Amino acid sequence: MLPGADELWADLDPSVSHCNHGSYGAVARPVREHRNELQRRAEANPNQWFRFELPERLERARQQMANFIGAGPDNAVFVANATTAVNIALRTVSLREGDEVIVTDHVYGAVLRTARRATDAVGGTTRVAAIDLADDKAAHVQAFLDVITDKTRVAIVDHIASPTGLVLPVASIVTALRARGIVTIVDAAHAPGSRPLGVGDLGADFWTGNFHKWAAAPRPCAALAVNDEWRTRTAPLVASFGLEDGFPASFAWQGTNDYTAYLCLEPAVAILAAFGWDALWQHNDALAAWGGQLIADSIGKSPALPETARGPMSLIPLPDGVVTTDLEARDFIALVSRELGVEVAANPWRGQGYLRVAAHAYNQESDYDKVAKGLPALLAR
Repeated sequence: MLPGADELWADLDPSVSHCNHGSYGAVARPVREHRNELQRRAEANPNQWFRFELPERLERARQQMANFIGAGPDNAVFVANATTAVNIALRTVSLREGDEVIVTDHVYGAVLRTARRATDAVGGTTRVAAIDLADDKAAHVQAFLDVITDKTRVAIVDHIASPTGLVLPVASIVTALRARGIVTIVDAAHAPGSRPLGVGDLGADFWTGNFHKWAAAPRPCAALAVNDEWRTRTAPLVASFGLEDGFPASFAWQGTNDYTAYLCLEPAVAILAAFGWDALWQHNDALAAWGGQLIADSIGKSPALPETARGPMSLIPLPDGVVTTDLEARDFIALVSRELGVEVAANPWRGQGYLRVAAHAYNQESDYDKVAKGLPALLAR
């Protein structure tokens, strides 16, 4: 645990080991209190808040966000989550009859459904690039190139894959695809707060990342960044006031929503920056690796991710027959929570069940020790 993290995340149930930051994040108490104050201000005078105070606050927050991710000041907007951003990007591209979209076999389930709906609507196909759990950057790039056809229009590229935690060579993949005229959408849901960001230098057509995961902002809070080629054509899913002003102004107002999560990104980032970014990233990556190894050893397995292709999450294979469906994964997560007092993630991938654990500033070795000590008995039932 990083110094002071226990006080910052004091709202977390101390009787539970929270080893699943990657799914829903966790908000530091000062950030939660800041949001509460913003919501209080909104309710104290809704007319003043929505008409006058909120628009100025949102624009300042948006520009700070663009600077944080390394995008141009007019190239990034807030959205609720990465899935929303992918929906916007695919609608902006406006697929034609027969067009194909590439995803990986690590794709987040909601993004896969988004791609399939988009291609089904035009009689197209969603093709899957098979990416092995290996540190082979050339092979990862080639996996995309192998499924390209003359009808391929778009590729959705994972940065840190959701079900497995595999870190992909996103810059190399984007470069290779754009050289072949493929529109690239980078799903970097897990990148903000866990990796250095330079969205403007990446060269992707569209990029999205969640702030309510590793950046520890309140939910929902994410970004959509669009390069200059697509910026003037990108519009929100809901047409509202400001639509005629184009990107980014058209995204500022989506009705009387609660926008306070967006206004909390700056204090959330400030808390993490106070640890020192390098210190935070080293802590998270090293602790996730240590915890993953400890748990894997306890059940006679080896961690599934190579050291150089993993970030703040570790992936442990489960015995054959354990967690073969999404429903079984849900039941397994509930079992570990109930019996061990630990929150984890679990997923089936390529017919194999996996346990996924994550690490953030508030985690410590004892969190993973609880899993290692209790998991063998659970699996023996």
